[in-house]
Amino acid sequence: MMTKTQFHRWARLRSGGKWRYILINGVLYWGVLTAVLWSGAMAWLGVLDGGTFLGTLRFAVPIFGIGGILFGLLTWSVSEKAYAKARDEMENDA
Repeated sequence: MMTKTQFHRWARLRSGGKWRYILINGVLYWGVLTAVLWSGAMAWLGVLDGGTFLGTLRFAVPIFGIGGILFGLLTWSVSEKAYAKARDEMENDA
């Protein structure tokens, strides 16, 4: 169940559109941040591409970017369902 604050925040986010949300929250926030953290860990451990940060980042950004699209689609879908349910409950209470 959404609180009123969450409801209004989601209403503001969804007004920007589905693909903008997926690009910003999925690809940029989740995908790029995860790629940077993963690349740092792999470089520190010396696992991929001779252990260089940029070498692993070059590999990680496209992979985690695709993961970010999936993450964005999933969180959009879950949030839309919760929003619709909260909106219906608010209409029924009024």
